[in-house]
Amino acid sequence: MRIPTWILWTFVVVSCLAGFVAAVALPEIIDATATVQAGHGRVWVHTPFVGPGDRAWLSVESDGQLRGVRVLHGTEVVGEWTGESPDSAYVDVRLPDRYGPLELVAEIDWRVDTSAPVFLFRNDLRHDAVPFEIVARPTASRWAFRVGALLLALVFWVQAAIGFSKVFPWMGGVDAHGDRNLSEAVGAALCVLIVCYVLLGYWSFILPIYAATHWVGTLPALLWMAAWIAGAPYAGYRLRQWFDRAPAHEVHAPPLDPAELARSLAVQGLEVRTVLGWMRVRDGEATLWLSTADLRRGGPTRVLRGNEPLMVRIAVVMARESPVQLRSWSVSTTVEPGDRAEDVVARLGETRRQQAEALLRQLEEMGKRMAELGKHLGIPPR
Repeated sequence: MRIPTWILWTFVVVSCLAGFVAAVALPEIIDATATVQAGHGRVWVHTPFVGPGDRAWLSVESDGQLRGVRVLHGTEVVGEWTGESPDSAYVDVRLPDRYGPLELVAEIDWRVDTSAPVFLFRNDLRHDAVPFEIVARPTASRWAFRVGALLLALVFWVQAAIGFSKVFPWMGGVDAHGDRNLSEAVGAALCVLIVCYVLLGYWSFILPIYAATHWVGTLPALLWMAAWIAGAPYAGYRLRQWFDRAPAHEVHAPPLDPAELARSLAVQGLEVRTVLGWMRVRDGEATLWLSTADLRRGGPTRVLRGNEPLMVRIAVVMARESPVQLRSWSVSTTVEPGDRAEDVVARLGETRRQQAEALLRQLEEMGKRMAELGKHLGIPPR
């Protein structure tokens, strides 16, 4: 599919602008997502849906190098991290055993390099106190919130997979122009969008999973990010293959009124029901779905969960006034007005038998040629 050139160049310009804004404003954007910030310190509460005595995971960051973090509830130390980190650190907090809002304070020790006279540098140790609040919830409410967060992450992941399934068919349209500069520009724009896609995955997929599972840390972040970066595109690719697959059954007919067809099928003893633009036809245990939009439009009609005997019966009803082309499992036949379902099934079976015989003849001919080639090369027959 050839995409108009102006659409591609618009995509390149918009992507580059988005990447420039993200690169310039990324620190401010990240800081704005903090649960609370005070002074030069910021705290992210990754597990907000907790109960009395539960563990809560925090991510603490400062404007310099972290030297230590203590989390206090009143005068009691409920969480502590020691060490050095150039940017941020995860802190495991054990909450007090009571319900309701819990007033906590994160005391952050950090170091910043400052210049002194005569071009000397020194390390200044600084301290910030960041107050924040965590609500200890009852069991029912916190599990409801955690399940909701997990469902939200799943919805974003499914939407990403569906988006990739829609994008993949357009990828080949870029090379159809034969413009190398345009292809390179689109490739660069895609690289910028990948960075934006990763950030979107962290905020819309990983953070809700943190809140739902309480599995927080570097390794979980890598695993969930792999599910977002690789899993969603792969699911979209497989979904695209499923969309593009040849249906097991397909019928080509002139435009038909779905309501009239439903009445005709009901006369034949079939159970017919229309659900969300699809006509469900049932005969005992056999069920088949026809697209009502395709029936009105005419031409190829999509068929889901096809059952061949049932499909033949429907094609016979559809061919009462004009011929209908039926394809079932890669075998095609024309259903003429007045044909019986038994005759159509017999023709399909005969066509399959002829195809099988033709395939056997081709295999025999191939075997003979291979034997002649082996004899020419001096390979003894087995």
